[in-house]
Amino acid sequence: MFLLLGLVVFWLALLVSSIFSFPYTNFLLPDASWASYLGFGNLFFIISIPIVIVLLYFWKYTTKNIIPNWAKTSLSLFWLVNLISMSMLGGYIGRQFMTGNSITETQIMYIESDTLRLGLSGSLIGNERFMSLKGNGAELNLYGKDLVSSNVELDILQSNTKDFELERHYTSRGADLRDSEIHADQIEYNFSFAGNTLYMSPDFLIRTGKKWRNQKVHFVLKVPRGKHVYLPDDISRILNTIDADWDRKKRRFQYGGNTWKMEDNGLICPECEKDGEEKKSSKSENLS
Repeated sequence: MFLLLGLVVFWLALLVSSIFSFPYTNFLLPDASWASYLGFGNLFFIISIPIVIVLLYFWKYTTKNIIPNWAKTSLSLFWLVNLISMSMLGGYIGRQFMTGNSITETQIMYIESDTLRLGLSGSLIGNERFMSLKGNGAELNLYGKDLVSSNVELDILQSNTKDFELERHYTSRGADLRDSEIHADQIEYNFSFAGNTLYMSPDFLIRTGKKWRNQKVHFVLKVPRGKHVYLPDDISRILNTIDADWDRKKRRFQYGGNTWKMEDNGLICPECEKDGEEKKSSKSENLS
């Protein structure tokens, strides 16, 4: 009885989640909507038929009736057909993610100041989250009829030149190199550079009718020695790697809200170290 109840609850949960996540499948195979319906149908029957069989055996043992052989055979064959169909569909979808490719652009940022300021704009969807899909640290959300992905990363490294450099990598999966390049080129990402400030967004847009192929926006900011970079409070939303001087004793500070200086061994935070010394001195005075 508990097994039957568990199967029913699992089936209902799967059915409800499938209904709410169905709009996302339009970005998986937008040019073959029939495949989405087929996949959900296969999944429905793969889960439902075992429940029906359990119910039939429960009815058999409680009423002492016999289950016709044709019923058992028909259900088994129908379940097998759906399993094969689901496997073939999964293989077809998997082949759409076989190859990765990227579009790379490099920009030299000339600024009059020694400090480059980073600014992070708000998300395209604000604080609204409904049936978000999460995986690999990224989040997918519907924005009207479009898809919003938070798969944005920023690396801050040391530059070998005297200028700030920004590399933009738009990556995607695809059936082949050309296909993945097309999907990468369809990423709509907003960023701008004005004065000494680089404004970035924590997410990007995939328009309706386009395909989701695990697209990603990857920035590499290269900071020259002796120059500074200011990181906003919410930089952790996109920050992936920072070339910091881990040999410095006072290194465990919040990245955001501070100005960092690039030295020979990596970035240091003079403000953080100064605040740390002031706090230590204040504690010493209070103890005395």
